[in-house]
Amino acid sequence: MVKIFSFSDESGTDSADSPYIVASVLLHNNVAELERLLLKLEAETGSSNQSWNDLPIKKRLAFIRAIAKLENLKRSLFYSIHLVNTGYQNATAFSIANALGTYANNHSLPAAKCVVTIDGLNSTEARRMATIIRKSGIRLNKIRGAKDQSNVFIRLADRICGLARDAYEGNQKCEQLLSKLVKAGISFKL
Repeated sequence: MVKIFSFSDESGTDSADSPYIVASVLLHNNVAELERLLLKLEAETGSSNQSWNDLPIKKRLAFIRAIAKLENLKRSLFYSIHLVNTGYQNATAFSIANALGTYANNHSLPAAKCVVTIDGLNSTEARRMATIIRKSGIRLNKIRGAKDQSNVFIRLADRICGLARDAYEGNQKCEQLLSKLVKAGISFKL
């Protein structure tokens, strides 16, 4: 049985008119190989173990430019921008379910079971989100939380959130890089 692994993070909101952004990294094969490659890129760009907000802009952009060249990430990065506050759990769970459904269709994996990891998720939130994701028709095997920045894929999701938010807020370099990821077929806006 094939498993899809999902690693997700959200941007939170700074104010009532701030967008709420959810990003997910989805994989079903070559997970260990991609993990080694991303760790290497983090080291090369000086961005190891740091969130988007903790990185200087030069290192942020260098890392995104590096992942834009990775064939292994094709059709694997998803983000959604929520302008209306539907609540953290609903927006996050629906975004993840949508990403999982799209990924499964894109890779012809309709019967895959899914393992979902969400940054900072506690056990009570995990149970609630599991219910929402399952009601969306996703075959959920497991849902769990991860400590902030503890995993290279969670950091990648954090960086896609940060990139999407900065692009949404009008940063031209981030707009261009996000557009490049979308054109390369690496990232998809849901």
